[in-house]
Amino acid sequence: MNTQLQKLLEGMAGIPQRKFEEYKEIFKQYTLAKGRILVDYGEISSRMYFIKKGVIRAFYMRNQEQVTSWIKAEGEVVCATESFFTRKPSAEVLETLEETTMYSISYDQYTALIRSDHDLACAAVQLLQKSLVENDQRAKGLRFLSVKEKIQHFRTHHAGLFRRVPDRIIASYLGISQAAFSRNLARN
Repeated sequence: MNTQLQKLLEGMAGIPQRKFEEYKEIFKQYTLAKGRILVDYGEISSRMYFIKKGVIRAFYMRNQEQVTSWIKAEGEVVCATESFFTRKPSAEVLETLEETTMYSISYDQYTALIRSDHDLACAAVQLLQKSLVENDQRAKGLRFLSVKEKIQHFRTHHAGLFRRVPDRIIASYLGISQAAFSRNLARN
């Protein structure tokens, strides 16, 4: 198993080394080109992805515009969350923003593992807790920060993504217009 996935799993729940051989056959690695759709509208999300290298975003449509829900990169775990866990059609799209190498696990494999493996179940709980905290922080930031503060917060907390992700996508993620985003960048 790749050491990056191993580090990710170890960091989530202190999974013992002996477990990695068991997981090696489950997590499949592959690479997708920039602009590939992992989950489309109306599909049921059947896989969870562990990003080894690259960037993935989730977006939905509102008034003929794409609204970015999240942007994730190396070392992060992603899926079309609502669809993956409820088994209902997705209301959002998952797209690669650059060539992306990832590991994936199917919904059935995931549920079987967390039911049968206490260490992995603990890792899943920690992952969900981390995601809830991040979502809460983002929601507060979108409500209470000025445009300038939103951009600065993104630059500080996602410095590695700032020039890898197109400005229009970052602006959408921050809930501001591309024009306001560009004006504020020009002033800094």
